[in-house]
This record gives sequence, C-alpha cells and structure tokens, in this order.
Amino acid sequence: DAFQRDGAAVSVGLFEATIGVPNRLEVTDEADGTTTWNVIQVAASDLTDGTLGRVGGTWSIIEPVSGVELRDIQPLVDDPGAVFTVDGATRSKAGFDANASIGDGIAVDEAAAGEIAIDLANDAAEGTVAQAVAPAIVIDPNPDDDAALPQFPLLGTFPGNTPDPDATYLVDGAEVTQADFAADLSLGDLLLASFAAGEWRFELTNAAPPELTGYVLAFGAADVTFSQGPGLTQTVLFSAPDDLLYDGTLRQPADMAGLLSLGDEVAYQPGDAATATDEVLAVVDADLTGEVTVITPALNQLTLELPDGFLKTGFNYTLDPPGYTTAATQRYFVDAVEEARGDWEAAIGTALTADDEVTLVVVAVPLANEWRVTIAD
Repeated sequence: DAFQRDGAAVSVGLFEATIGVPNRLEVTDEADGTTTWNVIQVAASDLTDGTLGRVGGTWSIIEPVSGVELRDIQPLVDDPGAVFTVDGATRSKAGFDANASIGDGIAVDEAAAGEIAIDLANDAAEGTVAQAVAPAIVIDPNPDDDAALPQFPLLGTFPGNTPDPDATYLVDGAEVTQADFAADLSLGDLLLASFAAGEWRFELTNAAPPELTGYVLAFGAADVTFSQGPGLTQTVLFSAPDDLLYDGTLRQPADMAGLLSLGDEVAYQPGDAATATDEVLAVVDADLTGEVTVITPALNQLTLELPDGFLKTGFNYTLDPPGYTTAATQRYFVDAVEEARGDWEAAIGTALTADDEVTLVVVAVPLANEWRVTIAD
C-alpha cells in the first residue's frame, strides 16, 4: 500500500503519526489491487460548520455518529461580540440558548474585523434508541451501518433531567405524560427529539427491539454473557426470557449451564410490551472458531478474534475451554496434521510474522479437545 500526507508520499510511520482528530482520511483502491491512504491535515479552526454537540458541558462541532468533538466553539458562543441567528432570524444570546440542542446544524464565521457570526439551524435529533436507561438516552442515527458503538448521547439522565420539565411527549402520535413516555421507551424504538423556543419535544414510535447475536464468552448457573461485536458484550439471566431454546428445543433455566460451551452461537430477542414482543434466548451448539491474532507461548495464551470482531484475549490453550470435554488431553493440529504443542506454537508464530491468516477451530472429541489451526497466505 502507499501512504500519503496531504497528497505527498510519506513513510507509514509518518502517516500514522499524522492521524488524529479532526484530520480527514481518504482511502483509494487502486487498479493494481493496492490501496492508497492519504491523511489530510485539518486545523480545528478551519471547521466552520457541522453538527452541534455537547462535550464536557460545552458546545462543540461534533462528528455526528460517534459524538467525538471536532472543534470546541464555546469560546465563540460566550464572546460578548457574537451575533446570533436562528433559522435565519437574528436572535440574542438568550434566543440562541433557547433553541440550541444536540443534533442542530451550526455554522460559525469569524470575520476579519473580529465579529463572530453564529448561525443555528434547528433540527431534530433522530435515530433508533440504542440505550434507554440512565445516564443517557443514546440514539443511533445510522442503525444499518453495523457500527459497533452507536454514540449519540441525547439528554443526560432521563427521565427527570430534561431541560424543560414541561416538555411535550408523544408516543405513536398521541400526547402522553413523561412517565408514560419513559415506560414505553425501549431499545429499537424510533426517537425524534427537538428543542426550539425553550421547549423540548420528544416523539417516540414504538418498534420491536433488534435481535442481538453473538458468541458465548462466559456462563454460570444463572446467566450467560455473549459477544456483541468489537469490545461489546451482553449478559442475559436465564430466568428472564419468555422462552429459552438450545438447538431449537425449549429448555428450563436450570438446564442451560450444562448445555452451553464457549463459542456457541447466540440469538437474543429482547422483550417489549409495547409491541407485544416476547423475550427469547436461543443458543445453537457450535465449535469455537476465530482468527488467531497474537500468541504468547511463555504464558500459554493467545488472542482470538471471533467472527463478529470481538477479541478474546488471554485465552489459555492448555486448559479445557468452558463447556468442552473436561480433564481432557489437549491435542494440536496444523493444517490437519497433529503436532507437538511447541511445534504448533512455532507454526502459528511464524505465520503471524508473515502476516498469514491463522484460523482456529476448537473441537471436543472423546477424552480430548482438539485445537485445529489452518494457515492461509
């Protein structure tokens, strides 16, 4: 691959050293199969418009999906000489404060004479509810983009801490009390929140929560924890769902711990009374599978990237994985050939150094657990 800074060729080290907020990144797939990575340096002061957000209690221009601060504009807002417009109409600082909210459009202009112009465009923050409990309602404005961490913190603690206690609340088009709104709010609902003329308006459209899928990471007598993509997990009590299934068969909570094993596939449907959606936990028996990214023979440990991107670190390959054959012999294979553990470790280390792909499948067989590695260029 080729690396550039502001369009000029640089080393990969200099390219990496230049990456940072709020710089931009251009990625170009070339005809010869290589990729050109160009980091474009951007000064925060050059960012003059975008999405309004609140970071650390101050107004900022933010990246709208992650909520990351690109430029702190609070000093401009507080400047006594600042001139404000809201939706094209001239307003005072108080008028700006009465309309500004997360998700609005914002443009700032620092004229040569020192005058600061701040233009606010009232807009609703809209998206799918990704977190519905304190300390924040979080909405995902792009629920279909497979982003691992939807972060659009909307209100702070809710209910009870909205800027206007007399806010207007609607659920499925009908006006309701704040308490009824909070009772109906759940993952997967569509939420539109707007703030204008000093008043909040929240419009909720009930929808069934999205199904969560992943791989078993840990379990006990009472619950199971499974992966939710890079860095994320979900824990479900066996006593909570309306239905518990293992390999398609209904089970009792007391049965689950004796059936599960590390790497089993999980599908969890959260319940939602507003849409009459039952809570269902379904687990399918599966061999633990993933890509080895690091091996540390001195600790008998490796890092395994599961198919959903979750990294299982510190995984000891000399012990029985949870739910697998217990008190078993650990056997090691490379490309279907059984190897001594030391040779297996060495083959993985050599492959990782060569940037080869190392896929691991752990299979339980009578009296043994087999650690089967496949190496591909």
